[in-house]
Amino acid sequence: MRCIVCGNLERFHRYLGATRRHPSYWRCGDCNLVFAHPIPDITYDHYPFSPLDPAEVESRFANYEFRYRGFEPWLPRSGAHLLDVGAYTGLFLHFLSSKGIHAVGIEPCADAAAYGRQHFGVEILPVAYEHYEPDRTFDAVTMFNVFEHVRDPLWVLERTRSLLSPGGLFVMEIPYIHHRLCKWSSGLWHHFEMWHNWFYDPFSIEMFLDKNGFSIHRRTFPTKVVTVARIFDALLTLSGVYSKISPSQYHKVRNTSLYKVINSKQIKLNFLDYMLLVSTKN
Repeated sequence: MRCIVCGNLERFHRYLGATRRHPSYWRCGDCNLVFAHPIPDITYDHYPFSPLDPAEVESRFANYEFRYRGFEPWLPRSGAHLLDVGAYTGLFLHFLSSKGIHAVGIEPCADAAAYGRQHFGVEILPVAYEHYEPDRTFDAVTMFNVFEHVRDPLWVLERTRSLLSPGGLFVMEIPYIHHRLCKWSSGLWHHFEMWHNWFYDPFSIEMFLDKNGFSIHRRTFPTKVVTVARIFDALLTLSGVYSKISPSQYHKVRNTSLYKVINSKQIKLNFLDYMLLVSTKN
């Protein structure tokens, strides 16, 4: 093993005995990067597509406003061109259009991309990042809940730099590995799943970005509007229930009348479990 952040070759430790669908996480003894080893093969057919629940739209727009305020000061004053990687159904692209931003998304799930084009009238290409070949550069690239999934984060940073204009903005949101629920869960934290491969703390992610040509302007833990269903999910995860069922069974739970009711109830809070990082290309 070799740490992709600091280059350590020797000091690694099993991390928390993580058991939620991915039993092999390790921690770098030098920079505290936590990573899966071995990394499973990356495919894009393991996420069953679910149409957006109308009850979630309001809370998602509120969260997008929190995100947008986090990086808006570094965008061009008008007409910014933005690429959203992992756009899913394109609701964030729809939000950005209200801010006068020319945004395009890429999403490897063809059904999700088609849904976004049909329901929100946004531009989403059904393509993975490694196969995307645009004919222009962008003022900003955003990556929300994506960077922890990738097979090769170093390649992703190199690719992102190549797609950014000089001084272009790179914004990501990733799970925070030292979150208290992670430590209390004995490996059952909801972010420990089969295709979450990389977990960072502020030190490791800032080192990684700095070493690969990005200057960090802001790191924050954004407040979110969440549904009661999310809290319900967290409790079932920490209790071990969700570790015993398949993704298809989980989606059956989501379609029950009880789940739909609690998914329509919203509260504003800060779990402090996500980091939002705003950086620019050097």
